[in-house]
Amino acid sequence: MAFHTGSCGPITVRFTPVVNHAYTVEFIWGGKMSCHLAVMDATDPDAPQPVMANSIPGCPAPAR
Repeated sequence: MAFHTGSCGPITVRFTPVVNHAYTVEFIWGGKMSCHLAVMDATDPDAPQPVMANSIPGCPAPAR
């Protein structure tokens, strides 16, 4: 088994939350050290559902 390290981001996405719903966001690693964010509606933790999220290209990372 091989382990790889790398960095991902900054990645910024936009989605419209629904009142009284819970969400999770996670990085999904792809080939050649690429990644994206997956937004899931986790209101029912046993059956999370993908949420439409649009990438915001060129959005700068917040200042630290």
